[in-house]
Amino acid sequence: MGSGVSRSGMLRPRTLVWVSTVRLLLVAGGVANAAAPGAVPIGASPASSSDDAAERATAEPEVPGRYSARPKERSRFHLGVGAGLTLGLGDVWVSRGDVIENSGTPMFLDLSVAPSYRLAPDFALGIRAGVGLEPGSRGELSSSGESVELERRLWHASALGRYQPEPGRGWYATLSVGAAALVDSRGDSSVSQWAPLIGAAAGYDLRLAPPVALGLELRAAYAEFGEGPSDALAGSYDYQVSTWLGAGVVGSLLP
Repeated sequence: MGSGVSRSGMLRPRTLVWVSTVRLLLVAGGVANAAAPGAVPIGASPASSSDDAAERATAEPEVPGRYSARPKERSRFHLGVGAGLTLGLGDVWVSRGDVIENSGTPMFLDLSVAPSYRLAPDFALGIRAGVGLEPGSRGELSSSGESVELERRLWHASALGRYQPEPGRGWYATLSVGAAALVDSRGDSSVSQWAPLIGAAAGYDLRLAPPVALGLELRAAYAEFGEGPSDALAGSYDYQVSTWLGAGVVGSLLP
């Protein structure tokens, strides 16, 4: 069979026709392959092509004016409900007529609520309010021999600043400024006095579920009451206490 090259070194016309036909087929195949959906381009491996297709299928549709998808923002509200013990470092002197007695160290079962709103990812402002109740009951006999109930309560309310690097989890610290009031009752009579209140607390939250946490908290406060007003039946009270310490359990809710 003769060669496709002439003696002069040039391709014969029949050979040129075959070469041109092969070139046209290659060009046409490349165009069709690029136009076909999911087709593997010439020179690309099937694995890389399938990976690209999967990435395009799972990609979030582009929205005009948005550069990237933002994660869902947590609620800015925080609600804390606490219960614990508060102890005053000092004594309370009670005067009724010519009788002066020491009623001991004041101690309360403190119940409080503290809603707050986050102004920054790690800082919130709110209020803390509550009441301290005496753990047990006290009483005495009147001059007529009747039993008279004695009761003491500590009311408090303050503005609160709360710092926690991760809301609802880990350690936190609070500062508060407000007022407190002590109410001493003897039967149907009572006397009350109030004092400025400055407090601080530190605690640690354990996340129980996405919106609920349970923590332990230590508190310290300064409120100097001193000697209050007197009542003919209730008597007068001199609080030689200015420092208050407390500890308790705090449940937190982040709706």
